[in-house]
Amino acid sequence: MSPVNPSEDDAAARAVIDDSGTLREWNEGARLLLGHSAADVVGRPAADLLADRGDGLPPGPEQERWSGTLTLRHRDGRAVPVWVLAHRRPSGDDGPGTWLAVAPRYDGPDHHDDPLVRAALTQSPCATMIFDDRLRLRAVNDAMARLLGLPADRLRGLRPTDIGSRSQHTELERHLRRVLATGDRHDMHTHLKATGESRAHAWHARIAPLADADGRVRGVCVSAHDFTEQHLARERLQLVNEASVRIGTTLDVTHTAQELADVCVPALADFVSVDLLDPHDHGGEPPVVPAP
Repeated sequence: MSPVNPSEDDAAARAVIDDSGTLREWNEGARLLLGHSAADVVGRPAADLLADRGDGLPPGPEQERWSGTLTLRHRDGRAVPVWVLAHRRPSGDDGPGTWLAVAPRYDGPDHHDDPLVRAALTQSPCATMIFDDRLRLRAVNDAMARLLGLPADRLRGLRPTDIGSRSQHTELERHLRRVLATGDRHDMHTHLKATGESRAHAWHARIAPLADADGRVRGVCVSAHDFTEQHLARERLQLVNEASVRIGTTLDVTHTAQELADVCVPALADFVSVDLLDPHDHGGEPPVVPAP
């Protein structure tokens, strides 16, 4: 189910559900969690696995992400409370989409006792997440949890592609694997809209390897910095530089007006209208036009 690495581990239970509520994919982690094999459940309604509604109704078609605790039915009949993170995956061809539902099963050391996590969180002053060498999320700090809008203690064991936007987190996963393989740092720029915000921010993500005492890379630390103001300032400066080069190349008024419009679209607007005053019959300055 991972678009980067098809060989799934069992640190998280994963299922893909279509818009009709039918189970389409079921991984080994889901089998270990609930006892059902893929052959038992794929093609059946996902609601058949519900013992009760837990935190409430599963996600509706108008939502893009949902998280909460569902009480699911194990194959042996017992009820299993499970915290589930589900997010919508568009089809890409305007057809029906699907939902990826994940439930962490990570049973490694708690982050309070994990020296890898402790070292990274201590040294990072910004929104930070730590992945191990199998790209399982070991921990996030409070700043990153607020950015994701998800509880920090519920995310351990998930992959990047389990957490959010498929395209952006697939790119992040590729960069993580590159850092794990090479041991070299990598910087990534992206635009993301944090939970609860109305507009996207420009983010600079610094991806750094985490090595043990022998120099072997054991994980990756991702630190995210909001550089929206710097990004906008650089865009404004670039626009001013472009305007100084492209506007006023001739003395022809109509041509200059066209250059002005070309610089403004699409940097400042989707549409620009330049109104030119009619010249005097015998030259001279045009009349003063009162402000609207």
